[in-house]
Amino acid sequence: MTETHADHINRLNEFVRRMNEVERDLSHPTIRPKDAATLILIDRSGRVPKVLLGKRHAGHKFMPSKFVFPGGRVDPTDKAMPAARARARRDP
Repeated sequence: MTETHADHINRLNEFVRRMNEVERDLSHPTIRPKDAATLILIDRSGRVPKVLLGKRHAGHKFMPSKFVFPGGRVDPTDKAMPAARARARRDP
């Protein structure tokens, strides 16, 4: 392993360690957590369930070209959305 590779791994390990700390300093005035939503759709109409995923654009700074669940900001009208009812599954 090259020294550059080892340095990269060490920096990634340090980043993961910091992100996993229970109490992070979020007191900086420009850091404001935002509510976010994730939508997980499962199609169980066939024998094998299918899950909807999206693929991020390669030009994104965060997680480019990765498969992700659809999601985004929470809209105030999200609270008024009725809950979906599960339909009875019919196996052929």
